[in-house]
Amino acid sequence: RDDLFLFLPVISISMLVIAMGIPNWGLNNAFTLIHILTIMGILGYYFLTRVMVKMGMITRRMAIILFILLVLLVGLFPIYGSSLGIIKFQINRKFLILLNPFDTPEVGMHGTVQEYAKPSMADWFSRYSFYPFLAIAGGYFALRRRRLMDLLIVLWAGSGFFAGLSAIRSTMLLTPPLCFLGGIAIREFMDILSRERSLSTLLASKTRGVAKDLSNELRLARIGPAISAAALVMLLLPSIFFGVLLAQGRGAVLGQGWYDALMWLNKETPEESIVVAWWDYGHWITSIAERRCVSDGATTNFNVIQSTAHAFLSPEDVAVDIFKGWGVEYVIIPEHDFWLTGAFAQIVGNITDFPDGYYEFNPESGSISWTDLTPKGRNTTVYKLLFAQPDQEAKNFELLHVSPGSSAQRDTTVRIYKLN
Repeated sequence: RDDLFLFLPVISISMLVIAMGIPNWGLNNAFTLIHILTIMGILGYYFLTRVMVKMGMITRRMAIILFILLVLLVGLFPIYGSSLGIIKFQINRKFLILLNPFDTPEVGMHGTVQEYAKPSMADWFSRYSFYPFLAIAGGYFALRRRRLMDLLIVLWAGSGFFAGLSAIRSTMLLTPPLCFLGGIAIREFMDILSRERSLSTLLASKTRGVAKDLSNELRLARIGPAISAAALVMLLLPSIFFGVLLAQGRGAVLGQGWYDALMWLNKETPEESIVVAWWDYGHWITSIAERRCVSDGATTNFNVIQSTAHAFLSPEDVAVDIFKGWGVEYVIIPEHDFWLTGAFAQIVGNITDFPDGYYEFNPESGSISWTDLTPKGRNTTVYKLLFAQPDQEAKNFELLHVSPGSSAQRDTTVRIYKLN
């Protein structure tokens, strides 16, 4: 029933209230605007189906056409509203890029985060195997029924696929409508193999031989569900197989060094402390150490992430000024961050001249190590913090704790400093 989707406006309005309650989030924030547009689209759907069609003002076919136009208008406004000067977004471009998969930059934030890579055919198949083909059949059956609710599900699937074109991480948005359409397809297949085919054959039969035809069709009806169940199991097997491989091949990236450091932070620092680290580790700090972190994977202000990279690639005095501006009391840094300096530089952009003049490439080794750094490179905050060599005279940073990593993969030594 259409009433089952009454929860959509409630959820959208609730999310809008939450978004509007976040400091500095107004209508110029893309998240807020998207919730408003979603509510407009849902209200438009109900107005067309519950008011105009029932009152005889328009036909169902006209309602479908108007609804498609409304969806296109709602969907295109965030993409082109900014370029047309209608609205100006104040938000990290890493989120806005999901609105237009054909305008993905290859530099900056997107060049440093694997989840923002554009998915390939192999990526789609590894996530959904044969389910998209089942959903296509479900979409066909849904459109044949010519119900506006079925049209809404098809459009939902189309928007999920559109978002998935932007980045690998957004392919998951296709999952719910894919399940709906797959369920529609399976139900229709079972009807074809059982009840519908039996009734159609029976109606087409002559009086003579009706009993024989009915017997044959009932036999087919009995095995129809079994055939559908077997087909469903065959569809499930690839997903189960890929899931097992994923579980076996990818463990938690939180190594012993990180865990020990986070537990020390939880026990030995005041609860109201503010911690700075590279944004990759923000959720670990807030969930395990239970301390506030300047940035994490949900940070929408690109300037914060860029300033963190700038601090690490700069001399101590610059880093201290940046950290003090955020009220930072502790700095947590793993040895792994040495391999992220390239990402730091790409995100910083033209704020610094890194990596020019910071290291001398060794063609014999084919890689870069700390021994290849120039005096300029050794004067960066990231280098000093990793090697526990902050400026002894300035006493900006005090080393409080070291959690040594093991030789296991993805385990790293983690250091915690107090900002004096």
